[in-house]
Amino acid sequence: MTKEQISHMKLWLKALRSGEFEQTKNQLRNGSKREFCCLGVACEVYRKATGDGLWRKGVFIIDEAGEFSALPNTVRIWLGLDRSNPVLGTTSTAASLNDDGVSFYEIADRLERRFLA
Repeated sequence: MTKEQISHMKLWLKALRSGEFEQTKNQLRNGSKREFCCLGVACEVYRKATGDGLWRKGVFIIDEAGEFSALPNTVRIWLGLDRSNPVLGTTSTAASLNDDGVSFYEIADRLERRFLA
């Protein structure tokens, strides 16, 4: 990871731990509500930091890249992730942990161990 990507990852981890976001399952964002999955929080952090992208219902839209119901490659690269749904354990992914009810705080801890340790 580059220094910039590490900085971006830290923004995402801080957002996950902030208590600002309500957690939802099976989608990046729950419509017009302020409920997100962990990957949706990553999209929102990217949007706030870069000014790029917008939400239409539960879909994240990046102008030149299209519409996404999963983490876009643009955001994945910005964060320095090796894949759009990072593996955080032997077989668990960030999205599967989220959908199984694992808290944002625990997901942030696992991301930190995996990418910043």
